[in-house]
Amino acid sequence: MRILPNYSKFRIIAIACWVIGAWWIIQPGQLDTMTPMLLLNIAIVLLGILLLAIGVAFWQLATDRKAGVVFDTKGVMLNLGHSSAFVSWDTIADVGVCRHRNNVLSLGSTHQLGLQLNQLESYIQSYEERLPASRGVMAGALRSIYHLIHSWSKHQSAPTLADLRQTRERTGYDILVPETFLGGKAEVIADLIEQHRSNPRQRRRIIQQLQRAYMILQPMA
Repeated sequence: MRILPNYSKFRIIAIACWVIGAWWIIQPGQLDTMTPMLLLNIAIVLLGILLLAIGVAFWQLATDRKAGVVFDTKGVMLNLGHSSAFVSWDTIADVGVCRHRNNVLSLGSTHQLGLQLNQLESYIQSYEERLPASRGVMAGALRSIYHLIHSWSKHQSAPTLADLRQTRERTGYDILVPETFLGGKAEVIADLIEQHRSNPRQRRRIIQQLQRAYMILQPMA
């Protein structure tokens, strides 16, 4: 079963970033041009440009129809817009809810679903970097920039063991899934996973429960 992200919230975040970013870019032109203020103005404009870029990213997520979280009897597939990875039920040692915000994708999420794993290597091996499966001129330009950067860069896209351990030290979990990618409350999904994660005979039942919960939690796209 696939749980769709909250596409409406993605669009709201994108528009909010564009409005605030545009205001920050325009506003400094009305301020004093003295040297101290000039440096401040430059910083504000750069922040505005960053917000515009974040808005573009969230708008691409809002049109990515492959994003979401897939539950089956073997485990959980996490398609989070920027990456995809598989987590087997057998590797989940603990599950819960966290308020920690570890990246930009947590914007708009009050909580995040937290997963603690007993086998980090299998998660890292399944990890793949991806771009939102979107169409249009903007999406094509982003893919071109992405491939250009990666053709010149040897940066390792997958998280390392050190990265996951650092996340656990800060939050208590190795993986954090923003609530907006769950289509509803992180607490509901966490409770269902916790109830049946250690019982193979109940894994088909959890899918059925998630389907019933999802009918209530699914937002209007």
